[in-house]
Amino acid sequence: MNKKISVALLGSRMHYAVPEIFYDAGILDKFYTDFDSRKSFYPFFRRIPYNLQPDFIKKLNSRIPSKIPEEKVVAFNNFGIMYALKRRMFKNQSDYYKTILWAAKEFNRLIIKNLNEEAVYTFNGASLDLMKTAKRRGIRVYLEQTIAPKKTETELISAEKEKFPDWVNENEDTVELNEFIQREEEEWDLADKIVCGSVFVKNSIRSLNGPVEKCEVVPYGIRVGNGKIRHKSLNEKINILTAGEVGLRKGSQYVYEIAKRLKNKFNFRMVGTINIPVGKAKKISEVVELTGVVPKSEMKKHYEWADIFILPSICEGSATVTYEALASGLPVLCSPNTGSVVEDGKDGFILAYNNISEWIEKLECFADNPDLLSELSGNALMNKNKYSYESYSERLLNSVA
Repeated sequence: MNKKISVALLGSRMHYAVPEIFYDAGILDKFYTDFDSRKSFYPFFRRIPYNLQPDFIKKLNSRIPSKIPEEKVVAFNNFGIMYALKRRMFKNQSDYYKTILWAAKEFNRLIIKNLNEEAVYTFNGASLDLMKTAKRRGIRVYLEQTIAPKKTETELISAEKEKFPDWVNENEDTVELNEFIQREEEEWDLADKIVCGSVFVKNSIRSLNGPVEKCEVVPYGIRVGNGKIRHKSLNEKINILTAGEVGLRKGSQYVYEIAKRLKNKFNFRMVGTINIPVGKAKKISEVVELTGVVPKSEMKKHYEWADIFILPSICEGSATVTYEALASGLPVLCSPNTGSVVEDGKDGFILAYNNISEWIEKLECFADNPDLLSELSGNALMNKNKYSYESYSERLLNSVA
């Protein structure tokens, strides 16, 4: 493979997996990013004792694509600082979309100044202006659709808001949201190939009459550690974990309904940012342990605590928490919209996110038959190659060959 590809990425999605894979394969030209703490005078901040660092500085210090040599990285640190500050000042959803639209346009402007590649790999919602310039210059463009289209997400979540109005902080229907949707769909037309993390994402593009012929499904992967097979006795309480933002999109409303009915047989825990009204969070905490957001480094202990992982998501791309749970030896119950690699009936179950009775039925099967837990847990560990980082690397490289 002789073609060189540059990657343009706002943030550190999946711990810089895409640029690292391309670098390891010898095809990375440049990596454009909003921040690299190795650059400029920012290494000074890393010398501040960790316990004295404000959260803002801790997050910046973690922004190091360490596997990629500095000479391959084009980092716009001043822009990155400004973007990080703006993200800390959101007051509502209008502010949120204004900020991400500003960031996308500014990030693209900075890259375009020196754009001269054979190919560029970009990400949805943050690439339109860059893609327009690339196409004019004859540069091949790969677009990763990291989640189902925003229009699909908005329609699905709107239906949930009607059913669960007390879970809503505010209305997201803003002018800026509509602009984001329009830009995202324009990106599809400019892309030479659209990389989708799951069939759910591809089918969502199809449902909007998008260019599905450009889409290729490339499931993700993670660095697989050493999980363990779960065992429980017949009368022992089973620990149920879900992770991600506590809110409508992740299906937390259904986790709550399930927990209310099964609290005597199971322990429930939700890990992640709490994005619902305070009163509702207080009510949920009566049957579900809410940890709030935790550092990535602490997630391991939560997977170790759990026996089963559930995620009735309304809209995802391909939720990496499901990969992490499987790798830990947890049977995973999730919705088709989660975009997981779960094999129904083998290492977990695929269930409609809003069919509460079916979720309860499946979970009670584990309580009534402890051998089922051990069997599916063992299968999850046996199948770890399908969601390994190495398998993902192979799939991704084949998609851009």
